[in-house]
Amino acid sequence: RLPAVRAGRMTPMTILAVAFTTLTGLLMGYDLCVVAVVLQPIQVDFKLCGDAFTCTRKELFVSMVAPGAMVGSLVGGVLSDRWGRRTTLAISALCFIIGAILLSEAATYAFLLQGRIAIGLGVGIGFATGSTYIAEIATREHRGRMVVCQEIAQCVGCLLAYAAGWFVGEHAWRWLLGAAGIAAFVQLMAVMVLPESPRW
Repeated sequence: RLPAVRAGRMTPMTILAVAFTTLTGLLMGYDLCVVAVVLQPIQVDFKLCGDAFTCTRKELFVSMVAPGAMVGSLVGGVLSDRWGRRTTLAISALCFIIGAILLSEAATYAFLLQGRIAIGLGVGIGFATGSTYIAEIATREHRGRMVVCQEIAQCVGCLLAYAAGWFVGEHAWRWLLGAAGIAAFVQLMAVMVLPESPRW
């Protein structure tokens, strides 16, 4: 557990904790933007549009992150208060991993939807907890700069999604969707050893 937050310089452990926590923002940005890269080949492979006027299946695939994130944000605070920030961040990372596996290995449309919902849960739980954790471990002088790292990481994740799509190609959509699981696994391993918030 980190000592109570004091004024002064950030410790190396605190900086590491912030860096690994902001992987939630990176994952959110990546998963929201990579859909723009992979949507066309997925639409073709799964026949998401019967014709120009019946693309409901495609619209559902894109939008299912939103209800997942809404539920995740509602339960994220409760889980964080009950089980601690670290454990809740681990749950968020697990949701991202499950979502990445479901999406990259999807054989049916139902698996695509389940994967997007799992990603949404990870987004909601992670954002409800990550910013709180960062604010609680950062020193007063650095708190604002540290919390905004979540938003910066989100933009970086979005850029990574587009860059990966450009380098790998949209038809390797399973690889592009599964890649998010790597960052989520790194975060999961990291939060196991990171200190708990002194406020919890």
